[in-house]
Amino acid sequence: MILETPEQEMEYFYLYDETTIPPLLKNIIDPKKESYTIEGKEYLSMYIGYDDAQMMRKEGEFSKLYDIINDEVGSDIIVAGLPKKTFTSLDMMHFVPKSFRENYLKSVGK
Repeated sequence: MILETPEQEMEYFYLYDETTIPPLLKNIIDPKKESYTIEGKEYLSMYIGYDDAQMMRKEGEFSKLYDIINDEVGSDIIVAGLPKKTFTSLDMMHFVPKSFRENYLKSVGK
């Protein structure tokens, strides 16, 4: 799933389930833990590729593992994992459960 930010930049979301996790990230992404509930509120798990995580940290969007990012295109999320650099396009992606797409479509009224 590719989305354009208000700054006209592209964000790449890799929608995963148990059968579609890239082999390089199988030891990082936990398909059975799609969300966390904290104080009664649900946060979808997001794993952020190395390059994108560095940029997001620099811009102050989060600082560490398990930080919460509210309303990331329709979903409140928790930074569940920060994979090491793979030197592939995976470094530029957000990895989110497939339900992320449903939340996004609801947020834009589709």
